[in-house]
Amino acid sequence: MRPTFSVLFNLETNEEIVIYEKLKKEGKNYTSSQTFYPQVRPLGSFLLDFLNTNMHKKENIETFITEYCFLYYYSIFNKNYKDKYVNYIFTISEDEYLKSLDKIYKKFGEDFMFIYDSFRNIAIKKYSYKHIYEDEKFTDPKISKLYKNKLDSLKPIDYLEDLDEFEGTGPSDNIIIDFNYEGFEEFKISSSVPYSYKISTYRDLLYLTIRQLASSKYLICRCENCGKFFIPYSNHDTKYCDNIFKGNKTCKDLAPEIVYKQKLEKDPLLKKYRTRYQTLQKSASINPEINEERYENFKKIGAIKKNDYLNNKITAEEFENWIESTKIRK
Repeated sequence: MRPTFSVLFNLETNEEIVIYEKLKKEGKNYTSSQTFYPQVRPLGSFLLDFLNTNMHKKENIETFITEYCFLYYYSIFNKNYKDKYVNYIFTISEDEYLKSLDKIYKKFGEDFMFIYDSFRNIAIKKYSYKHIYEDEKFTDPKISKLYKNKLDSLKPIDYLEDLDEFEGTGPSDNIIIDFNYEGFEEFKISSSVPYSYKISTYRDLLYLTIRQLASSKYLICRCENCGKFFIPYSNHDTKYCDNIFKGNKTCKDLAPEIVYKQKLEKDPLLKKYRTRYQTLQKSASINPEINEERYENFKKIGAIKKNDYLNNKITAEEFENWIESTKIRK
């Protein structure tokens, strides 16, 4: 099986470069082409793109096939037109493309779903431990403690065991180590990168990426806001990703707002404080001559009182009494 991917990993800079062949739409036809000038992306980008795409949806699988599964098309058209496609370059009509795409999906669709689920099981392991630990806190403390210890001791090297445990995550026999870095001549390659790889399938690329992460110090995380997987290249436990979520703000940018809303939902006093704030703000806009000063005082003193409450400098009772004292008396 001929290689259709070339990949280079740099653990010093936490980067990956992937060169691959794909079908490119040109007018009403599709032509095979090679991506000669790929972008340098953060380590694990291909894996994250795969994990964050729901492969149980037909349209997502078909988009992925068109982008990354050139070999499937080549196997179809090379079989039908052996001498027509010299150097693996060919052009097909849109009708041929759609028919072959349907054929590929029917043959490999379930494989995509299975491989997707297997690699997600590896990525979600940390959160499986966390859920069991939290769910069993009050029902079975021993089980809870066991999974808390598992969670605390989880390391990237554990991914190697996961590759053996989950079916469908292992490598094929077509991974080639390339000491000449063929295809990467345009890039300045660090002496710490011993070789690149030539591979035939996307599954091998997923497998190699997991192995690279196992050699690093970074775990795959899941954003507590958008739910997408991400890899934080830092040593502390990051809960929010750098993906754009709303406007031009990332989940990480919105983290303070998210945390505050969560506290509002859990803490009735903070909710009461917020309601009073909004009431005074509205009354100030309707009748500023009477209520503007009261609203400004609430903003100024309220920020201090709320901060004191959150930092345990005043009791819940003291904070509630202060909120009650700011009521507009009729």
